[in-house]
Amino acid sequence: MKKYLILNLISLTATALLLVLVLMAWYVSNTVVTASGIMARTADGNFTLELERGTYDASNPNKWTWTSTKSLSITNMQPNDAFFFRFKITTKNQGSLKVKLSGVNSDTSNLIQLEGTDVLIGGTKYYELVNNKVSVTEYGNVNKTLYTYNSTDDKFQLADYKVEDTFYFYDYGIGTENFYKDAATSTYYTDNVSECKNEVQYLTNVSDTTYTDLSEGISYGYFALEFNDLESIRNYLHLDGFYKSDSNLFQAQTLVIQNVSVEELRS
Repeated sequence: MKKYLILNLISLTATALLLVLVLMAWYVSNTVVTASGIMARTADGNFTLELERGTYDASNPNKWTWTSTKSLSITNMQPNDAFFFRFKITTKNQGSLKVKLSGVNSDTSNLIQLEGTDVLIGGTKYYELVNNKVSVTEYGNVNKTLYTYNSTDDKFQLADYKVEDTFYFYDYGIGTENFYKDAATSTYYTDNVSECKNEVQYLTNVSDTTYTDLSEGISYGYFALEFNDLESIRNYLHLDGFYKSDSNLFQAQTLVIQNVSVEELRS
């Protein structure tokens, strides 16, 4: 998937080179998805649901590799990164199922540090701490808060800018194990969310997903999460005194989805 620079570089001057060094804090490491607990089943055991993450590799003959995960935390993502998942649903008796994502929230990472009143991300100063908070002036003199700081715990907390609000949820519905392979052409879809796009909405607006008339056996419910570039861009006053548009207010944040719940639908 094509990546986008957060800021536009106008020229190869010394100032621009310095800007590149500042921007590199956004790309400090590869995207990390950690797992440790999502799994669910209905009360009567008719449906069992497990979460798997998809990884696309163009050099792999099968293109897609699916790995079981148990809880979900995404960090160090770049704007327009997409993350592909599927629910592996085991059905004992034909029926319908409602799945709900819950515990969707944002958190700060250990990349954020404080030296005096300088707020550093990846070792580079981005903000100034005043009265235990980092204030942001958006274009039009709209004053908001990026972080609040608890000096007792030495921790930053997010306030008005949370990465969860910039994520799209793509629902691709039920598919076979080879859903990402076009049966007519025998070619594989890539990791472009729009290639097999079905329904898209903000992640924070997702209430539940319904899978109807599931047959006995194993089926798969596919979806993707996208850190949307346009949704993350803000025009605000930077330390140099100029208004600029970028996605930096969401860097060094972690998206967390704590669990899923399932409910069997009765006719």
